[in-house]
Amino acid sequence: MGVLRNLWPWRAFEIETSLALNDAVAELAKNIGDPDHRGPSIKPFIGRRLGATAFRFRSPRTPGRRDPIGTALVFVHVEETERGYSRVRVRMRMRYFVTVWLSLVAAWTFVVLVQSVLAVIGPGRVDLIHVCRFPLFGLLFIAFGVWVSCGSFASEAARHTKTLLDMLPPAPPKGSEPYR
Repeated sequence: MGVLRNLWPWRAFEIETSLALNDAVAELAKNIGDPDHRGPSIKPFIGRRLGATAFRFRSPRTPGRRDPIGTALVFVHVEETERGYSRVRVRMRMRYFVTVWLSLVAAWTFVVLVQSVLAVIGPGRVDLIHVCRFPLFGLLFIAFGVWVSCGSFASEAARHTKTLLDMLPPAPPKGSEPYR
């Protein structure tokens, strides 16, 4: 089940970090480059600041290579916890175009499958191999589309997650702080 969960076109998780709110925001801002910059980026992400504690970013383009189909768009919101640390709420999603494309292909395959079943159970003689060829091709097409788009999203989302976890030091577990 965990492998299938990785193919979903969205992710959401939280990182509790030992940095104060302003320090966590500064650390994120330091690692997000300008999306209008031409040429290779030396920062791990490119994007924009959406507010005082919110960001939207993605991976920078690699020169000479196209963006992967399932590019992960990342939305981050930083908030202060009751212990004085920061909680970073992260949401990742696939591009809307890719999600709509997969939905249209799935709908097309479903319609062809229903038409094929109706042709088989309807009156008249129909050769089964000619009717089943189209839904089988459609199902393989959907499987290939999910593998390409959701697989590239899953790998990029895992890379973003690792980068964010490496960038932000974890907060100590509750109960391990000294008595104040």
